[in-house]
Amino acid sequence: MNGVHLRSKIRTLSFLILLIFTAESQANIVGSDMQNFAPITSGLDFVTVQSANTLEPGVINLGIFVNYAVNTLPFFQATQNQAANNFRDSVTGLDLNMGVGLMKGWDVGLSMPSIIGQNVDSDQPHGEFEQIGVTELRPNTKVRLIGNTENALGAVFSINFPLIQNSPFTGNPANPIYNFELVGHVTIDKIVLGANVGYRVRTPGTAVQSLGISPFSSQYTGSVAASYLISSIDTKIIGEVFGAAPVQSTDYNTDRYESSLESLLGLKHDITTNLAVHVGGGVGLIRGNADPDWRVYAGLNFSFGPLFGNSHPVQQVESDPPPPITENDINPAIDHNFPIDPFEGTPKLPVETFVVKDVLFKFNSDQLEADSKETLDKLSRYLNKPPIFNKLIISGHTDSVGSAVYNLNLSLRRAEAVKTYLVQSDQVPAEKVEAKGFGLTMPIASNANYQGRALNRRVEFKIYRDSLLKPDTQSIPNLDSSLKTQESER
Repeated sequence: MNGVHLRSKIRTLSFLILLIFTAESQANIVGSDMQNFAPITSGLDFVTVQSANTLEPGVINLGIFVNYAVNTLPFFQATQNQAANNFRDSVTGLDLNMGVGLMKGWDVGLSMPSIIGQNVDSDQPHGEFEQIGVTELRPNTKVRLIGNTENALGAVFSINFPLIQNSPFTGNPANPIYNFELVGHVTIDKIVLGANVGYRVRTPGTAVQSLGISPFSSQYTGSVAASYLISSIDTKIIGEVFGAAPVQSTDYNTDRYESSLESLLGLKHDITTNLAVHVGGGVGLIRGNADPDWRVYAGLNFSFGPLFGNSHPVQQVESDPPPPITENDINPAIDHNFPIDPFEGTPKLPVETFVVKDVLFKFNSDQLEADSKETLDKLSRYLNKPPIFNKLIISGHTDSVGSAVYNLNLSLRRAEAVKTYLVQSDQVPAEKVEAKGFGLTMPIASNANYQGRALNRRVEFKIYRDSLLKPDTQSIPNLDSSLKTQESER
């Protein structure tokens, strides 16, 4: 299996869960105590804006983000004066996230934002955090309603459980805040566009003291985002604008005081197939609630799995030619009405294509995993079912992480390793088998995230049985010439 072994993954998960419960963050624009920056728990597509994509069943994403914002804390003076001319402060926040895919199109997550540092230089009446530490707990869940990984619409529900006492923005008690969002995205080549609209239900508590403001009431939320993937360097450029506005005006607060609008611009770079790093910055666009003069952030997302669920490593796809597989088609065998274990079936087509997902080899090598030999033994038995095959083409494919030359060489070595096993085990005649490597040149899913890269790391088997052709079929009049034509077209 490509990646660390299950025990190592479980140890890593256990350690990070322990870390999460000693600090942490999540969801888009749901910070109730001067924390507008809130990275998503799935780690998919954007930074704080949700796409409709969800984590696949059994896939885990762990995230840690640090952000440093200047001039975000509130000052208490005449509400018509929204400038912060003489008030300077800085706040450093820590966001730890965990997301888990439960079912196809459904994931859940947990965030716990923390304040790990603040610095205030003002003699004006102002608000600041009484102590550093965890400020909220934010569980969330997302469901993809319609569409696929390229274009989809979904819904997100999250709850803020404030842990800060005596906050003038929630009042006492600090009641839970409920967030409902409709989220969607569209893909245009290497560009992904996303948008969120939501409603935040707040039940204000009793005002803490006479500070010239009242606890915030319910709000509308909204955000837009765009990303562009630079495949050659495994890096995304991400831009976002997110904000909130009050549903109705209050007696003490101006609408702008209860509003926020902020923009971000950042980069996401895939260091390995599992690990991505984020860096970027942003500015407040209005002098509203917690809008910074400027903000910088850095973060890591670590994804792995699936740790559970039926992954069906062998998939049969329609042939002549096989259709493209997307991240949404995690099990094309079922989607195309093929058997769950296609090697148990009977050969019925003159040309068949099977895709074996990233389970055959040890990490970053061409050494076969022990479990993969069982899969290859099933393949060889299927090959030798009547009518006997005439030709087998083994094609190795990789994701985009690493250089093109390295991936081309790795994919060829892996295809050759499969051929060697089949031939040396006396199951397949060498003259009927051809091994090819295509590296990163033929992706079947997006290389922009962990799930898509996992689908691109694969071995394809194309089986030819010309005896299954009908007598009047002219599609493959000559097997050898047909093979040459198809390979040249690839």
